[in-house]
Amino acid sequence: MGLFDDITDRVEGFFDEVFIPEDVRRLLDRADRLIERGDHEQALRLLGRASDRHPGLARTQHLAGLCHLYRDEYDQARDRFEKAIERREEPASHFYAGLAAEQSGDLQSARVHYNRALATSDAPPFEFDLRFGLGRVYLQEERFDKAERELRKARRLASDAHEVTVALARVLFERDAFEESRELLDSLDSTHVDADVHVLLGRLAEEAGDVDEAADAYEHVLDEDDTRVEALVGAARMRLAAGDAPRAREHLLRARDALDENDATGSDAVAPPASIGTLLGRTHEAMGDPRRALECYERAIEDDDADRDPHEARIGAGRLLLERDASRRAAEQFESVLRSEASDWDLDAKVGLARCRMREEDFAEARHLLEEADGELDVDDGDERADLQARIQYDLGRLGLEAGDPADALMALQDGLHHVQDDELRTNLETVRTSALEALSPDWNLPDHMETPLAAEQILDQLQNWIGAEPELEPFRSNVNALVERMERPLSIAIVGEFNAGKSTIVNALLGEEVVPMGVLPTTAHTCSIRYGPRNVARIHYRSDADLPDDQPEQVVEVPFEEARRRMDEESESIDHLEFLYPHPRLRSLHF
Repeated sequence: MGLFDDITDRVEGFFDEVFIPEDVRRLLDRADRLIERGDHEQALRLLGRASDRHPGLARTQHLAGLCHLYRDEYDQARDRFEKAIERREEPASHFYAGLAAEQSGDLQSARVHYNRALATSDAPPFEFDLRFGLGRVYLQEERFDKAERELRKARRLASDAHEVTVALARVLFERDAFEESRELLDSLDSTHVDADVHVLLGRLAEEAGDVDEAADAYEHVLDEDDTRVEALVGAARMRLAAGDAPRAREHLLRARDALDENDATGSDAVAPPASIGTLLGRTHEAMGDPRRALECYERAIEDDDADRDPHEARIGAGRLLLERDASRRAAEQFESVLRSEASDWDLDAKVGLARCRMREEDFAEARHLLEEADGELDVDDGDERADLQARIQYDLGRLGLEAGDPADALMALQDGLHHVQDDELRTNLETVRTSALEALSPDWNLPDHMETPLAAEQILDQLQNWIGAEPELEPFRSNVNALVERMERPLSIAIVGEFNAGKSTIVNALLGEEVVPMGVLPTTAHTCSIRYGPRNVARIHYRSDADLPDDQPEQVVEVPFEEARRRMDEESESIDHLEFLYPHPRLRSLHF
């Protein structure tokens, strides 16, 4: 009854009824003193005598309500406070009626009484307790926006009240304001860091991905109380994340025993039985025991109540049933999740149901489900979601092969390999991709030997034709075209030597005839190129800053070979480089 002890001094002095017989007043005063001393049974006897002598007094009913409240008789307490309110509406009676309703789990009545207490007094001295009470009720109702509003008001009224700070930190956690929640907890004096705080610190560390810190927080609670269910379940999650499945199983079995012993109902402060069964299922899967895992998932489903449908347990059960080739039973689990519109699990349910449809050879429905899931998936959610997308692409790849479309399968598998994080899944993707590549292998007429460029050209020519016949392979066309262009590009050979060293002689010798008359190549430092052209002609390229005559506006002119020599002599400073074109067949593949 510590909560009531803390507020008794603030909630008093609101009953100033007059015209009470003196003997009744004395009885009420004596009962009041007995309540202060904790003798509630004797106080109730005196209040009964007072009621017999003077029925209908609000104060009598109010004091009787306090007695029942301190005796944890919440229904009787609320009945007495509401009778007091019928006779005389006082904020204090509404407040205590709200406390009794809150303790008995009637959150709606608690909320009504707290709000009525605020409405019937401009500024009651126990406004802090009313705001705090409303914050607690809204928190239990999971109306976190309203809970935050009331708890912030309460904290402004009593900033040093650590209970409000902890409650507000919990609300902020539920609203994903993790940083502010952690700041509030860090502001607490060490004497106020109790088990509730450590549990919340563990949950915050989990959200931050700090497995070690979360485990330390939960284990700290278990050092003091090894039956604390929230800490046992949290520690089990951390053990499972760290790969210690046997230890996780120990924690979960103790948590289940603690729930059974305490006859827990799965309130906000205690992990619901379904979540323990689901975690046990995951634990047995990690331990390589799918039979026990399925039993745990099915027990979690059976323990389900109207407020908490165990979607994760249904996903796990469906997955294991599918592995047993019980696709019809597996489909029932996945369909149940989709009917409930569970946004956190519907993607997994669609993927699972698609696999069931694949087993039933309903490939069209399977593809529809997978493409729908792929369109809804946000890969920014982390590695787990990335692996889910990779699994979707893996199944789409398998569907493509089943449908006789290996090109489409290959594109899906390539996308899956881009996202995958899990090593086993990567191996599966690569295996199916190999099958797709084998199915795509065309009936090529490959050359016997690959030593010559001509053989490579033959392969590239067949590759171009094949890609052109497969629209799905269009993304690869540019790479092949670039290879073909490189293969068809003439080979450039540099002939370098001092003036009149015989460069023209070497070129003519390599080509087997006098392509370039001796002395036509200028004795100069200008670069000259010799390449294929339909006729003998020289192209002179003038510098961009050259001062050209009015009758020659172009920066590139074609002239006979002899004219090129003359211009090189006369306009050497203006010329950048020259090209000599000649219709020799070897110049189609060679440039000098």
